[in-house]
Amino acid sequence: MERLTFSDAGPADWPYLLCLWWRNVRATHGFVAEDYLRAIGAALPGVYLPAMERVRLAWLEIAPAEGDGSDHAPGAGEGHFPTGTVAVPRPSQGRLPAGFLGSVEQRVEMLFVEPGLWGRGIGTALLEDFGSRHPEILLDVNEQNTAARIFARRGFEVVGRSPLDGAGQPYPLLHLRRLRAGGAGTGQTA
Repeated sequence: MERLTFSDAGPADWPYLLCLWWRNVRATHGFVAEDYLRAIGAALPGVYLPAMERVRLAWLEIAPAEGDGSDHAPGAGEGHFPTGTVAVPRPSQGRLPAGFLGSVEQRVEMLFVEPGLWGRGIGTALLEDFGSRHPEILLDVNEQNTAARIFARRGFEVVGRSPLDGAGQPYPLLHLRRLRAGGAGTGQTA
């Protein structure tokens, strides 16, 4: 039986997060120019992750597979990584990094789930963990991102659109918001 746990991530976890990020953007961001992805990936551990107020890491606790000899997470092949990155090893304690969420105040700045683990509720669990501390959640998602439609099913509404991303590149963003029942602006009390 699988179980999901959370921990706050720090610099020691960033190699896991960088590799997970690469696998995710390879699956969802085919519309982004390769050189731009490489620039973002290069800045992730030294600029973007340290700028987060909090980074939550979701761990999938798993029973060890007997005799499979694998030392990599499902879907964590070694291909498609830029030079200087490695595939994420399967931790020996029977858990593997399944996704992460980086935030500043009530804004989700990054949310990525291991592609081989999509459909298991990991992204939803990360959002709910975050939402338990924030009655209002704000986030931006690339309009062309194949996963963008998932947010509407999670109660998010589009509150705006920008033709450029935060760095001024031509990747339109949808600005999303979700209010928790009883949260600010709902007229309800908790």
